[in-house]
Amino acid sequence: ISTMHDAYRGRETGHEMSIAASLFTLIGAILRRYPVNLGLASPDGPADLPVGGDHESIRQLVSYLAGHCTQDISARQMAAIAGMSYSHFAACFRRTMHCSCKQYVLQLRLRLAERLLMDPRRNVSELAREAGFNDLSYFIKQFRANKGISPLKYRQAMLARSGGHAIMSR
Repeated sequence: ISTMHDAYRGRETGHEMSIAASLFTLIGAILRRYPVNLGLASPDGPADLPVGGDHESIRQLVSYLAGHCTQDISARQMAAIAGMSYSHFAACFRRTMHCSCKQYVLQLRLRLAERLLMDPRRNVSELAREAGFNDLSYFIKQFRANKGISPLKYRQAMLARSGGHAIMSR
């Protein structure tokens, strides 16, 4: 925090980037220490999933999705990765993860978008694509449905809460 404060007070060239980097480091440390549980397994790994049998296949798929959630992947492709028929996979995934595989991927993408929104220099369209949303309208609709607020208002609220700078006009 003192590094961010010093960079802000000094206002040297690139101080915004230095503050953003420090803020992301701080947020990362906090999230590692106090993981947020939104009712889904951690996007960093399926440590809390049961072991053995079909659960092991789902565990491996969840690990795969943590690094590939931005790619287009169908439920049938996920079933193939898990080595199961589609119908068995869909039932097993829902039983294990308490949501559909489509909902799970959507939540992973929305979490990524939340992190990307913390950079005020990035436009929403760009970060939506980076988070795996090819349609900006769909991204905004899903973000609002899950967060109760638009992506830009979320960004403004989070940056205001963290003492960040005003959003650059788009």
